[in-house]
Formats: sequence, C-alpha cells, structure tokens
Amino acid sequence: MSFVRLSYLVLLLFILGGCMWFGHLPAKPAVHVLPEAVSLEVIREDLWAIGGGVAFIPFTPGAGAEAGSTVDRLSLMIVKGLADAFAEKSGAFYLLTEEEARNASFVIEGRIEEFTPASKLKIIGLGKKYATLKIKGEIREQKTGEVVALIFGVKNYKKNKDSELTAYDLGRSLGEKVQH
Repeated sequence: MSFVRLSYLVLLLFILGGCMWFGHLPAKPAVHVLPEAVSLEVIREDLWAIGGGVAFIPFTPGAGAEAGSTVDRLSLMIVKGLADAFAEKSGAFYLLTEEEARNASFVIEGRIEEFTPASKLKIIGLGKKYATLKIKGEIREQKTGEVVALIFGVKNYKKNKDSELTAYDLGRSLGEKVQH
C-alpha cells in the first residue's frame, strides 16, 4: 500500500471516529424558555375582597424606557393582554370600557420601567443577549386614590421583534393574577 492511500485511510478513520463521538453528545432542548415574573402584592385586603369594575390607564414610559411609538405600542399590548385575560376568566373584578371608566371601583396605572432591546452584536458574542421588558404599577381605589395593590412584571426575550408579544404576555399574566 502506498503512503498516500494509507494517509487517506487514516484520515477517513479519524473523521468517522470524530463523527461517531459527536453523535453521543446530549441533544439541546428545542425551546429555550426565558424567565418571567409577574407579581401582585395586595396591600388592602378589605378593599380587594370587595372586587368591582377596573379601569386601565395605559402605562407610561419610566426611567429605563425611552418615550416614543414603540413604548406606546407595548403599553397598548399590555392592555390587550389584560383585557383578554379578563374576558376569559370571570372573577370578582371586571374590566370596564373607556366610556364606563368613571364608574370604576379600581384603576390600574403604571410605568414601563425598562425596555432594553437585545444588542445587534449578540451574534458575534458581544453585547446584551436578551431584550428586557419590565413594568411596575399600582391598583388604586378610584374614590380615594388609595393604593390597594402593587404590581410588578419582568420578562426577557431573545428577538427584538417579539417585544409586542412579550408585552401582551405580561398584560395577560397580570390579568390572570388579578382574577385569581
């Protein structure tokens, strides 16, 4: 056997051995779920237990979110998620329309505290890998303005184009917490 043929045979065995070794690596999960946290802290149990109509004021930009059309769209998607959660599950609270808002027992208002898109340099390993959406707010009794509950939500997501879906999910999770 010539030296060239022997070299090709050794190279072929080396490649096949390497491919067989890679076949034993554990499979990566198909979906990577990023953490989400939505919390509701009731301060006045006596008022909370009564329930009633809820009006929702779209969230305003906070310190870590630049005012503009993107944050306005995110705020509206939070409202849509909240409305869908209220529509699917009945409870002690019900969402009022804009015309009925003056008759509300409670008002939900808050801020988009942080909206930071993922870095475009994440592809080469630089910059922030995940985008973040963080909200904070209060549920107030409309008559007195007294804070009845505090709300907090944060969600990380991979693609910047998923920001509206993420806002919707946060609103929906918030609505489910209120209706619980």
